[in-house]
Amino acid sequence: MYPNVNFWVQDATTFLPSDVKYDVILLIGGLHHIPGYAQTVLSNLSKCLSPDGYMVNLEPTFNNRLLSFLCNLIYKKNKNFDHETERRFSLNEINNYYTSAGLTITKQLYPGLLAYLLWYNPDIFPFLNRGSVRLVKKLFSFERKIYTSGYAKKMSVATITILKK
Repeated sequence: MYPNVNFWVQDATTFLPSDVKYDVILLIGGLHHIPGYAQTVLSNLSKCLSPDGYMVNLEPTFNNRLLSFLCNLIYKKNKNFDHETERRFSLNEINNYYTSAGLTITKQLYPGLLAYLLWYNPDIFPFLNRGSVRLVKKLFSFERKIYTSGYAKKMSVATITILKK
């Protein structure tokens, strides 16, 4: 469908960058599945970016002890997760990985609030799968206005980060 666009699909844990540089790299919820390789993957992908290139990453995160405890409990108790191989990152941890990879955070959004939990993963959080689509839309309409607030940063279970090389 897009003959002028170059798409690559490879194993991110063993990927070695070529001389080709990319303007944009998108990572959508992949690093938490390979936490032991996250720093290596970010470092390798950073090397693939053009000097002014951008990376956008959506990753499950936590930024307080209560969410850390609850997320770990869900990972242990819910059969949809492999607690041995996947885990959420603390916001500080993932931000340190970005910095170590030579990336600069240009913006962070914290969309993992109530609307996200009600809508995004009903199989994973069945006890939260309550309410109508209308309710979720109203929540989303409000929450998107506070995605950069201190409250959202503290309470979000997911972070979108825009990074620059």
